[in-house]
Amino acid sequence: MKKILPILALMLITLAGCVSTPQKILPDLFGLNTAQVEELLNDEKIDFEIQESNDFSKKDNIFVRYVDRVAGDELPKGERAIVEINVHRLPDLTGKTENEIIELFNVLKKTISTTFDEGNNDFANLTWSGYVDYEVGKKISEITDKNIAIKIAINNLTTLPDLSGKNIHQIERELTALFVEYEFVYVQDDTKEADTFNSYVDYEAGDAIDDGTKVTINLYTNSFIDAEKSLFISKFWDNGGKNKAVEIYNPLTSDINLADYSLAILSNGSLLPTETIQLTGVIEAGSTYIIANPEGNRSILTKAGLSSTKLVFDGNDVIQLRYKNQTYVDIISTIGSTVFSLTNEVYIRQANITAGQRRFSFEQWDEYIPTFVQPFGTHPYARPESFSIDMQFAGREFGNPLGGMVQVTFIRVADGDTAYFTPGFEDNARIRFIGVDTPETNPEVQPGGLAAKAYTENALKNASVIYLQSDPFTAWIDTYGRHIGYVWADGVMLNYELVKFGHSANYMSTENKLVYENRYIYRWFQDAEQYAKDNKLGIHGL
Repeated sequence: MKKILPILALMLITLAGCVSTPQKILPDLFGLNTAQVEELLNDEKIDFEIQESNDFSKKDNIFVRYVDRVAGDELPKGERAIVEINVHRLPDLTGKTENEIIELFNVLKKTISTTFDEGNNDFANLTWSGYVDYEVGKKISEITDKNIAIKIAINNLTTLPDLSGKNIHQIERELTALFVEYEFVYVQDDTKEADTFNSYVDYEAGDAIDDGTKVTINLYTNSFIDAEKSLFISKFWDNGGKNKAVEIYNPLTSDINLADYSLAILSNGSLLPTETIQLTGVIEAGSTYIIANPEGNRSILTKAGLSSTKLVFDGNDVIQLRYKNQTYVDIISTIGSTVFSLTNEVYIRQANITAGQRRFSFEQWDEYIPTFVQPFGTHPYARPESFSIDMQFAGREFGNPLGGMVQVTFIRVADGDTAYFTPGFEDNARIRFIGVDTPETNPEVQPGGLAAKAYTENALKNASVIYLQSDPFTAWIDTYGRHIGYVWADGVMLNYELVKFGHSANYMSTENKLVYENRYIYRWFQDAEQYAKDNKLGIHGL
């Protein structure tokens, strides 16, 4: 019994010692800086280790978190608390461009100055290659300068990009941006989309080339894209809103299954389709097939073989007719362009076209007013070769805001685009022809001036009936007091003839929208100038 008592006493003393040793509780460090964290943890006799993070979106030199623990947790005996402190240090910026670096340091209210590191090929071209005065890891709080100087690598080598799956327009844009000279060679494969990347010749993506090296690139081509006759877009229509339609025509002597064809729309300068409409059914030999928006004109819809809400486009969008391997065999507008050039009219392919074209040409199309939808459903459509006087204007005075017309007698010409008539168009009130500007004959004689003057004088001198017509879309008197209008000699518009035979360039405004034979007057003048250019007439042959 005497031996047991000392043992019990020793156990009680040991237990008492254990109870008196408290567990360490991790304190709340929110908002404390490094010095404050260290002071508090030392006071609490907590063994700790500090780890740094470098997050510019958070404050500098501030507690972030306990690693794997939270405030209030018990810290097991013998373990160390890991404390994360956010410390802003100059980061490794490999791969970042100057603009990206500027944006990053704007957060720290530090400005960036740039030194170009010429001939440094160890870093990607036009990306960070180091700091001028400091090393990576330098504490930003220790940098008193508001401005931090960086180096941007300028390679004398260019790394060839991976062009897999890209088309010719994407390739041209990418290589041009890298200042790489290139040329294309074609490899035929009818299972691949034409004008898409096949391979580099003698190089691979990732290879570095010297400045000025010309790179040869293999592109795919197809055997069918140069066919003399093939399915093509024969008409398209834009009358604003959902009034959209596209007509395709089969010039072959056999029917075509449309399951292998689709319409692609490339919106707002896109180099890739933004919408694709799969075609269905069969287009018979010598027949048309119309795709229309279901919310558009009912007279078009009744003729349509397919309606699709995806058929939405405007004047700067591209429309492609695509074949089974996604090669486009016909196109409307120019890929990559954002210019509004084809809008609010009916466009009809000229009768001599028998196959689609991969490069858009305005010269293959005739334009008509947007309400002229009657030709849809038949092809080809014969463009009118001329237009005649519209006598509806004869019932109104020349100065009528709706346009007017008066019969006159010829007196004389001033030059090719100005003449005197009676009654009412003498002296300073003479008439200046709309849409033309022939070479001058006074005070100096310009090349072509005498020929234009003679043409006008001969036409008016020999005319039996002459009418002068004002245009409701433009002023009828100019700033010099001269009348402005159209001159009709025996039912032929002399203004138009002057342009067609090369005595003047076309100066007809697209705002002048008088209509003749379902075409705007400015379209007639555009065609007249093209005729003169094609035949090198008058001023176009000088």
